[in-house]
Amino acid sequence: MRRKKVLIVGGVGIAGQAIVEALMRHGEICDLYVASRGFYEIQNRGITSLRLDIHDAEAMRGAIRQFDVVVLALGPFSEVGTDVYVECLRHGIVCIDINDDYRHCRRVLEIGETTSGGQGTILTGMGLCPGMTSYMLAKAVEHLGEQPRDAHLRIYFGAGVSSGRASIANMFNAFKDEVQVLSAGEIRNSMDVRNGQRNTFTFDKAHSDLPLVYFSSPEIATIHRSARFVSIRNFDSAFHLQHLPMWLVFLLRRSAMVRRMVIKMAGAQQGNRDDDARNEKAVIVDASVRGQERMVSCSLRSDSSYRLTGVFCASMLVLLIRGDLSVGSGVYCFEDLDVGLDALDDLLSEYEVNVSVKSN
Repeated sequence: MRRKKVLIVGGVGIAGQAIVEALMRHGEICDLYVASRGFYEIQNRGITSLRLDIHDAEAMRGAIRQFDVVVLALGPFSEVGTDVYVECLRHGIVCIDINDDYRHCRRVLEIGETTSGGQGTILTGMGLCPGMTSYMLAKAVEHLGEQPRDAHLRIYFGAGVSSGRASIANMFNAFKDEVQVLSAGEIRNSMDVRNGQRNTFTFDKAHSDLPLVYFSSPEIATIHRSARFVSIRNFDSAFHLQHLPMWLVFLLRRSAMVRRMVIKMAGAQQGNRDDDARNEKAVIVDASVRGQERMVSCSLRSDSSYRLTGVFCASMLVLLIRGDLSVGSGVYCFEDLDVGLDALDDLLSEYEVNVSVKSN
């Protein structure tokens, strides 16, 4: 098997470093190159650094054509655009991203419908949410043993969990949009889900009374692309940020000035997170599906959302390079792929990421 030349755009960021670290365990199948807008000296032997501004179209085109695989680990994805995807598709390059932006997901999927004759392959949403969460939903359906009717995602972020600037900006800028949910089989704008019985954690006793903030996960737009999920009629996604007062959510949704202020404050406070004993260094993820007779939940805990992102992205890429994931040219999300969950389980276990399954 020929070693693949893999370019990680944004590889010096927190998410990019997590992907590099995960892929280094499989150095026998790939040579790693890290791209960033500035010059950074890479300490890891065997990894090559290069300067690249992905927004410089001419430089981007010249750079990516040298590689077999381009990993997009930058953000926020709302500002990335789609030129790099089109180039990869046209020139037979594999492009895999960690996109978690609902609107960007829809734009990327539309590329496959509008770009003809491309020989490349695009895998979008291969990070934590979607990506890891899509895998967890699939695993829950596998254990359910019947057609699922309802599903939901719940994520908890402790204040002690490290976050990059792009992640903070993406999180708070998402408040400006109405929440998208799957309701009675249709994607709808809904602000009403914040009321009712689904507005707290139910899978973790230590956090069971925490109020949730609903958001538009890309899976809302893609979930029915999979035969596993085609019977799901209702689906929503929510998270809790430690120390986030719920009254602030109202202002974040309505004021760009408040969003910019909170983003700046959150970024400035990152350096103090280790000094505050109140801050939990925990990420809790739960994906649940319900059928006619019972419900199955898949849960995991970690101290780093970025490590989960890096591990999942790297695992999907390893499966693809090894030939364990068969996929042709075109644009795909996780739900489009015939992923062997056992093979993915084995890779995730290598990285000490283990998902627990519970039936009710």
